[in-house]
Amino acid sequence: MNINFSSLRNHTIRNFNVYLLEKFIRGFGVIFILKFFSEIFSKTFLGYFLYYESILFILISFSGLSINKIIIRLLNEKKYSSVRIIKTSFTLNLISTFIVIILSIVFIDFKDAVGIKFFISFSFTLVSSLFIALESYYDSVKSPHVYIFPKLVIFIFIFILKIYAIIEKKDIDLFLIFNALEYLLLGSYYFYKLSIKKFNSIIFDKQIIRELLKSAFPLLITSSAVILSLKLDQLLIKGYLGIDSNAIYGSSIKIIDYLIILPTLFLKTVYPNFIILNVNNKLNFNKTLNRSFYLLLFFSVISILIINVFSKNITLYIFNDQSGEISFYLKLLSPMILFYCIQNLYNNLIYTLKLEKKYMFRSLIGLILNLVLNIILIPYIGILGAVISTLFTLFFSSIIFHLIDKQMRSYFKILIKFPF
Repeated sequence: MNINFSSLRNHTIRNFNVYLLEKFIRGFGVIFILKFFSEIFSKTFLGYFLYYESILFILISFSGLSINKIIIRLLNEKKYSSVRIIKTSFTLNLISTFIVIILSIVFIDFKDAVGIKFFISFSFTLVSSLFIALESYYDSVKSPHVYIFPKLVIFIFIFILKIYAIIEKKDIDLFLIFNALEYLLLGSYYFYKLSIKKFNSIIFDKQIIRELLKSAFPLLITSSAVILSLKLDQLLIKGYLGIDSNAIYGSSIKIIDYLIILPTLFLKTVYPNFIILNVNNKLNFNKTLNRSFYLLLFFSVISILIINVFSKNITLYIFNDQSGEISFYLKLLSPMILFYCIQNLYNNLIYTLKLEKKYMFRSLIGLILNLVLNIILIPYIGILGAVISTLFTLFFSSIIFHLIDKQMRSYFKILIKFPF
């Protein structure tokens, strides 16, 4: 099969710029919201904000069923019509989201009215899980701008309303209402697009469901394990040390989350290329892996240096961190960026090679390791225990596991080979 590499590269660059624009605007918007939120409201409210955001990340991982990359793979393989794939995927996400909402209401322990308000507002983010299939479709046809630009318009509109609620009204309830409104508007737009493409009807295609769930089941366990591993520390910190301590640690993690946006977008953009090159041109596939590794390594080193030089300025500006506590933990957590980059590159490789069970096995070990270390260390050394647990778990998941595993070790040699 002949591949137009020039066209492939141009599509990749264009789509990366689209993803980058969205995350750049959204990232700066959220940073300013957190800045004003920290200045106007108490540290306790910031702790609630970060705590329930963490819970919703976990719930989204369940409701989304981790099928986005499986959908892209099915669409590229062209075994089934795109209409059948999208309709069936939409049906699955509709069922899973409903189940997650019911279970979360039953099992989450709400201790006060403030917690209930935050949960209700943030639970509207689950709307995004319903339309994973639609986003995957546009990603697969290399047209992410179709859904990203409207998302940006809605985000900017709601951002203005949120700033008004924080600065002018100083009203946390109004802020939470606007937070929910963003996802209601987004859901309305997505349903309109589903209708236009005739994707909005419910289909239960057993063959596609079987294939989706067969691949997605280990990925669902995997993504849930990954999200739990990343967010578990915040839940345990709140339990052991209180909501204010969670505000300190969660703020440090939040900055790390924003810094890994760029490599995450890069890997999301090149993933469809990984699938194409692996099937049609193994040499270029290996070259792409190798160059991706060194690009991510360069980004990680620069980011870690920036954090260690400017952490006080960053945390003082965003979180009004007069005590320097957030800055201190941010510096300690900075190697997370390197581990994230290596781990996510391997994730792309694992998805491409259809080794989802290997991914699941790695993630479950990481979750158990993280849980045990957090339970042992947090009660004795506080937030520092969570930092140690997180760094060691990521070091294991990104490097040690792939050196132990024979198949992954062979690709590790490809990654580290000097590209010039």
